[in-house]
Amino acid sequence: MNKKWYEFWKSEKHESILPQTELVIEDEIIEKTSGHILYDLQKEAHSYSINPSDISNIEMLSSVGPLNNLYYVEHTGENRLTNETLKNLSRHPIISSIIQTRVNQAAEFAQFSPDEDLGFRIVLRDSEEEPSDSDKEKIKEITKFIENCGYETIDFELTFESFIRQIIRDSLIYDQCCFEVVRNRADQITGFLPVDAATIKRSKLTKEEVMAGRRNPDSISFLQVIDNKIVAQFKQKDLCFGIRRPRTDVNAKKMGFPELEELVATMNNLQSAEIFNAGNFNNGISANGIIAVKSKMDPKLFRTFRREFYQLLTGVNNAKRTPLIQLDPEANEEISSINLSTSNREMEYNAWISYLIKTSCSVFQMDPSEIGFVYGSEGQGSSLIQADPATRVIMGKEKGLRPLIRSLQAWLNKYIIWQLDDRFKIEFIGLDSLSVKDKIMIDEHKMKYMTLNEIRATHDLNAIENGDYIADYYGDALKLSQLSLPVEKKIEDNNIIKNYCCNDCLEDEDDSDIQKAENYYIAPDEVAAEAQKALDWKEKYGSECGTQVGWKRARQLANKERISETTIRRMYSFFSRHSGNEVVNPKFKNEPWKDCGKIMDLAWGGRSGHEWSKMMVEKFKKEKEQK
Repeated sequence: MNKKWYEFWKSEKHESILPQTELVIEDEIIEKTSGHILYDLQKEAHSYSINPSDISNIEMLSSVGPLNNLYYVEHTGENRLTNETLKNLSRHPIISSIIQTRVNQAAEFAQFSPDEDLGFRIVLRDSEEEPSDSDKEKIKEITKFIENCGYETIDFELTFESFIRQIIRDSLIYDQCCFEVVRNRADQITGFLPVDAATIKRSKLTKEEVMAGRRNPDSISFLQVIDNKIVAQFKQKDLCFGIRRPRTDVNAKKMGFPELEELVATMNNLQSAEIFNAGNFNNGISANGIIAVKSKMDPKLFRTFRREFYQLLTGVNNAKRTPLIQLDPEANEEISSINLSTSNREMEYNAWISYLIKTSCSVFQMDPSEIGFVYGSEGQGSSLIQADPATRVIMGKEKGLRPLIRSLQAWLNKYIIWQLDDRFKIEFIGLDSLSVKDKIMIDEHKMKYMTLNEIRATHDLNAIENGDYIADYYGDALKLSQLSLPVEKKIEDNNIIKNYCCNDCLEDEDDSDIQKAENYYIAPDEVAAEAQKALDWKEKYGSECGTQVGWKRARQLANKERISETTIRRMYSFFSRHSGNEVVNPKFKNEPWKDCGKIMDLAWGGRSGHEWSKMMVEKFKKEKEQK
């Protein structure tokens, strides 16, 4: 059948396309006589053979497949588990610890984060767009809305963290995350509430939807069923039915694929191993041995003796009960010593349990060390390359937590944020963030080659006066700046501070360098043109950007004055430290002369100056190596 689904159902001759099954009674086909009751029954008994590959939309299969219920769709696969079974499996201590760990990790993103720490933030969907003042107010409004899960009149006790914990738990158990989007009479969102995922079913398609070949978004799409009774109905936009692990299996009816469905055999093995071991410790699986008494004692007296013996030696809960038998010494009867005790080591119980725990964790994309089971290289004498537990935890989060958070982010954006204002989106951040200690270490390293104002700029702080010195030596430079002499003279008279100061702050070295140098160099025309452009902008529009050294460098390059090897190296150092300034800030797209980074990049020769200084530095290096 090559027709599309909706073409097939709209066709008036669809009954002749598909094979029909006629009603047969006593091997005789009922005569097709109009009005005959058996003929009417036969007409109603017609069935059609549907090939799933002929159906354009997998959701349409729910309309022709076998249905146990007239109102909603259920998973009909062979290996399906009921929601009650999934819930019971999730209560096993290992599975419970896996789920709770992931829930705790996801809940860490429930707090607003103004920087790159763990949490969430509301941003513009267009990353290149600069938020206006009204946008910033809207961001604050949406952030408060998310933190309270709507307006306080919806559910005063509900918090965003509680919301995340509930829906993530359901997702990990049923692979079904459900929450209701609450609206007022004006169809505006007023809040969102978690819904028990185990009670939510997809509604059966109506006759009109079957004829159209697709679900109507304005019709009832989901039902809440409790005790086999429909208690609530939802449209598509009013209820999130989030699936983390979708599949194309036609029998799944667009349901999720819970991890616990894959772990049925593993869970059975785990429970069997635990029951076996518990039985061995609690009751004893078998006797430790047999006691044989050689005596002509009267049988009644022997049974009395055996009862008293059992009372003295039997363990707790009748464990390790030792058989006691009577032998006739004259009949030459005897019994050999047989050790009936078993060893857990023979079954490699620890290794077997470890394998099952690792399998369970791997299906949930989690490292066992995240739930407290730290395994090394079992069976190996040593390991040269072995990831430490902390590294394995990070790897586990990359495999399991990141996709989980990404799914949560997509659901919240689609059903809540974009319904409020489609210009914004929610972002969960912090998975790639550094610890506070690492950030401090990086800033300390930056202090050796970046000026104080440059470091302040990375933290969105305003520049300060005399902040254009290398941060490590800012204190010494500040002391000199407080003297009555000009800064340039102070630097000349203080060799120690002279080495400390930023290269951009040394003005008078070039002349002495040229006098001492055997060779001098003149910048190419394209470099001079870039520097002249910066001077023209300064003259035409005025500019307070840069330092005196920077503008002196621009005049040297534009006038094609002689410069030394030291100056060229300083040019290369400048471009290396200010990488990225060649691109105009989008904020100054129409007025590039207001971008201090761009104008000073041009003052030092622009991209042409960068390429030329890099080429010359490499040339100096080769010449030095040849000497």
